[in-house]
Amino acid sequence: MMVERNLQVSGTKSGVAEARAWACAQLEGSGGPVNWRPDYQVVALLVSELVTNAVRHGSGAEVLRLMWDERRLRIAVDDASAELPVMRAARPDRPGGHGMNLVRRLAGGWGAAPRDGGKRVWADLVPGWEPSPA
Repeated sequence: MMVERNLQVSGTKSGVAEARAWACAQLEGSGGPVNWRPDYQVVALLVSELVTNAVRHGSGAEVLRLMWDERRLRIAVDDASAELPVMRAARPDRPGGHGMNLVRRLAGGWGAAPRDGGKRVWADLVPGWEPSPA
């Protein structure tokens, strides 16, 4: 059975901390996925990156969605921009380029898709997945 929880996200930087705390509380309070436990530190990092990217590049995050069953935890963020994220090389001599690379390394999969009025960007955590080294 798929469980889904949603949070209307504040489009400010303080909304990132609120979203992170909410996500971890939802998983802890509900028992999270039945047969496995995602690493809450990884969940917090993924929520932070996805919400921050929506605030910074996507006209503000609108909704943070957590969806889980025994096979995966999906962390998804909806925003009002139709522009899909682009994976770019991070360079030490310029800011940016680290967020989606971090998501790619931490998650068992990620993606983005247009939706009415914007896009949804998600990251999946799956049982047995080990984040790749930097």
